[in-house]
Amino acid sequence: MLAVKAAGVIYHGNVKSGVFHRPGCRYYDCKNCVAEFPSREAAIKAGYRPCQVCRP
Repeated sequence: MLAVKAAGVIYHGNVKSGVFHRPGCRYYDCKNCVAEFPSREAAIKAGYRPCQVCRP
């Protein structure tokens, strides 16, 4: 199920590296980026860390 927050931003998390990305990042649609989060806080709470490229 797709979780959507008010602004409609969905963060993608890479299940292998534990890094999450914002829409527009060059790594947003990588093959391992299958975890979805409705907010930056949700991704961090799930144990993911912010991407160093897009800095979500």
